[in-house]
Amino acid sequence: MTKTTTLAVVTALLTAAAYAPSSYAQDLASDQAYCRQLIDEYTIRFVTKEPYFLNESVLGENISVMPRHYYDPENLLENVAIERPNQVWAADLTYLPMAHGFLYLMAILDVASRKVLAWRVSNTMNAEFCVAALKEALRKFGAPEIFNTDQGSQFTCEDWITPLKASGIAISMDGKGRWIDNVFIERLWRSVKYEDVYLHAYTSGSEARRSLTRYFSFYNARRVHEALSYATPDEIYLGELATTAKAA
Repeated sequence: MTKTTTLAVVTALLTAAAYAPSSYAQDLASDQAYCRQLIDEYTIRFVTKEPYFLNESVLGENISVMPRHYYDPENLLENVAIERPNQVWAADLTYLPMAHGFLYLMAILDVASRKVLAWRVSNTMNAEFCVAALKEALRKFGAPEIFNTDQGSQFTCEDWITPLKASGIAISMDGKGRWIDNVFIERLWRSVKYEDVYLHAYTSGSEARRSLTRYFSFYNARRVHEALSYATPDEIYLGELATTAKAA
């Protein structure tokens, strides 16, 4: 076995353990003896500035995998009726196939109106571009009551959680069997891919950004939704906020 192959094997085992449910991760961690043998034999070291995700006593003091979740997830949407703008926002990531390679797209959605509040594309899955979109949405539209995401590392890291807590936002994350909590942003991905991405086969990041800028402008201002009684996201979002302001 070559050193490259060995590194791939060890990385796969440790990454799987990091993402698996605790019971399954324990089973994967039982392969620690084999990992330890390979690591010692080939002098493999995994280095990170973040805290260890798995216990050092299990995997060795010089090994680290994914960063530990900064925030313990809690689902807040069960039995909650989402009826008004800025009640619940949702965020998610998806990949964008291009003519050569792919990019990652992250968007923040107001669930009640389906309005896309902010978005970013990146060629890496770090938290930085997600946090930039979050700060833009908070700056332009204020704070929602609840912000829901999945439990991806971008949404459980300190850089993401800190501005949410500072704005007094209740943080919700999809729980086991709660696929419905993020269904609206999943529908957004289907729309943007079939109505823009697959039709244009972007050749560069700049082309993708230009095309998506046009699409999201169309999506918010002109694309009607059957579930919104054939209104646009802007009509629902801005109309409801105007009505609320008058009532106040």
